[in-house]
Amino acid sequence: MKNQRLIQSIWSLVLSTTIIVSGSFSFSALAHGGIGDGSGNIQDDNSTDGQEIVGWLKRSKAPTFYTLHALESILSQLAKGNFKGPAPAIDFKSIYRKLFQSKKTIYQALNEAVWDPIPKGSCESPGNPEEKDANSVRSWPRVCFSLERLSRIKEKFGKTQLLALIVHELSHVSGDNKNDGATEAEANVVQTLVQSQLSDTVLDNADSVAKDFMSNTQDLIQENKEMRDSSQESLSKFYCMQIMTSASQLAAIENQIGDSIPQLGIMVVPLKSLSSIFVALVKQANLVSVCDPDPARSAKRDEVFGGQTQISVQEYNRKSGFMTGVEMPAAIIRRIDNVNSPALRAELNDVIGLIESVRASAVFPPSK
Repeated sequence: MKNQRLIQSIWSLVLSTTIIVSGSFSFSALAHGGIGDGSGNIQDDNSTDGQEIVGWLKRSKAPTFYTLHALESILSQLAKGNFKGPAPAIDFKSIYRKLFQSKKTIYQALNEAVWDPIPKGSCESPGNPEEKDANSVRSWPRVCFSLERLSRIKEKFGKTQLLALIVHELSHVSGDNKNDGATEAEANVVQTLVQSQLSDTVLDNADSVAKDFMSNTQDLIQENKEMRDSSQESLSKFYCMQIMTSASQLAAIENQIGDSIPQLGIMVVPLKSLSSIFVALVKQANLVSVCDPDPARSAKRDEVFGGQTQISVQEYNRKSGFMTGVEMPAAIIRRIDNVNSPALRAELNDVIGLIESVRASAVFPPSK
């Protein structure tokens, strides 16, 4: 009975994962307008030391990387119309395409960009005398930042404003060609989305959140490898305890990622990696189910697999009701009748590969 209650507890934890398709976003921040004068500028009467801004810039790329992950998740939902509240006349599909589905994504722009802080003067474009706080189009990949003008940023919200301005400038140089980047109005929307949801506290904790994620996923990979590579005698003796611990850890990691999505903020992995996490969760549920002594669970397994040794993850979800309404990539789920089944080690190996791919996607800069 103790093991059965523990299994049910783990099962509930796995089933409680945060699903991106239910995300929403409030437009209250946009309803009151953007920030600055809509030209890549930030208007404020306070002051921040220019060298402090240089320090922020030096440490800004990784937090920007994680912020773009969260921005992609939010914009993907806005582009589909998955939001609450009245929306202004904004073409989110266009913004999402330019930043995340074009030949040159905003991630690529971030990788290529070289920060160029100048102590005096503004960052006006050639042929355009308008003074600007920052400019990415005048000498790409160098992105100009005017320390003289940016020194007016509020100290309390300086890093947040600066990162939002970085995303604004990077959006201009994304797209299918040099004329396909975000317009000024679109860049202002992106800048407002980032600034309205981000905070200096989140940015200050970005590195520790990423390190925790890398450590937790590495531990999870190692635990699954130990199960996969253990002797049959050892596996039979300790498997159920180990797989339930592993399943709870994976669910906790997914929840940690999913909880940040509706609030924008930061997200350690990109949107595309969520599907790998979802498949890993389904496989972990399949691996846990072999430990359930309830005869009804065995009967349900017979019903789900219908005499087949493996089925697609989509079919598994449809028949089991485990994660419905979630788009899944092509993957198979193998039937596991007992701990001695060869399919068990194959499923463990798949879970290891999925977690390794998700972990790799959180590394900045990403591999080419």
